[in-house]
Amino acid sequence: MGIGLGGFPWLPKIGINVFPVTESRPARRIREYLTIVKGLLSGDSVTLQGEFYKVLDVKLDLKPAVKPRLYVAAFGRKLLQVAAQFADGVIISPALMTPETTRQKVESLGSNTLDVASYVLSTVSKSSADARQTMKSYYFLIYQVAEVIPPESLEPYDVNESALAEVKKAWRKNDLPTAARIMPDAIVEALTLTGNADHCLDKLQEYRRAGVKLPIIMPIGDISTSIGAFAKS
Repeated sequence: MGIGLGGFPWLPKIGINVFPVTESRPARRIREYLTIVKGLLSGDSVTLQGEFYKVLDVKLDLKPAVKPRLYVAAFGRKLLQVAAQFADGVIISPALMTPETTRQKVESLGSNTLDVASYVLSTVSKSSADARQTMKSYYFLIYQVAEVIPPESLEPYDVNESALAEVKKAWRKNDLPTAARIMPDAIVEALTLTGNADHCLDKLQEYRRAGVKLPIIMPIGDISTSIGAFAKS
């Protein structure tokens, strides 16, 4: 059973303000929700007078014969702590994260029992050059590089702020072809599984060594080739 706070920038479009987090208080919101859900799935009668959720003596008519495992999508420090306290598993990446950042997040959980899952973008092709070009053209990669991913997280992979500046400039002009053309190969290598099958399988092991027990592969481009490659692992 997956639980998360929802996606930005879509939440504001349905009237939910994400920022400032001092007001939306995401960690408290999800902590209250998990308190209720865990109690109900355990067959307990739940009462909670929370800031966001209020329930009085609520109980399921039937206790689940098999209790669902709870997976929490958590990226920030506070939510990772909540996940470690309440969940069976945690999803630590929405799709783009370096192995080094992944390792840091896994270590911050302070738990060896959580099932750590992470989404990872991938393009597999016999031609590594074709695979890189497909990935570079993917709008979500361009958006994340331009607006979301902290530049310092890419420094261990020889990508500095100056290498990102032109990509960000093209993105803000809505010039996706130029952004794709000037995207450094090192960014694709740092954040994704892109190349021929052997290379992608080798790179996947970096995420496993970082602590990912359940990699969730998100194929871009030739999906059947990607599925065939990772099925062998």
